[in-house]
Amino acid sequence: MENSGFVKFVPAPGDRGTEVHVTMEYKIPGGQVTATLAKLTGEEPEVQLTDELHRFKQLMEAGEIATTEGQPSGRK
Repeated sequence: MENSGFVKFVPAPGDRGTEVHVTMEYKIPGGQVTATLAKLTGEEPEVQLTDELHRFKQLMEAGEIATTEGQPSGRK
């Protein structure tokens, strides 16, 4: 997928850390049909970007990305 963009880190108001601003442009191959399918399956770029930013936040704050891998689920 063709894409371009940038990420900007700016101090948050009140000395409360850092804000991450993302600007992204993309061109989905297949046009509107592909865009609709991506939206229906939860694979649209906005959703993926939001998920990636949450993982980045965890990595920056905790030094790792929280998972449930290897933990018992209590279900059988």
